[in-house]
Amino acid sequence: MTILHAQTLIEQARRARDDKSTRHAGNSTRDLFCASLVGYLWAYDIHLADELALALEMPELTEKVLRKLVEEK
Repeated sequence: MTILHAQTLIEQARRARDDKSTRHAGNSTRDLFCASLVGYLWAYDIHLADELALALEMPELTEKVLRKLVEEK
């Protein structure tokens, strides 16, 4: 069931990315919403969260980048 929800989130994220009204860089509401979605998905499956982050064109939210930031602190 979680996989189905994750796949739905990813599909909706792709649609949102392609929507001209939300695609503009610097749209802070979109960025916060997308980051929240990735965070929620992390609780279930890190790999799907990474896929969602990449689908949203937000590679800074992938596990590899976040882990690197934590290790630097």
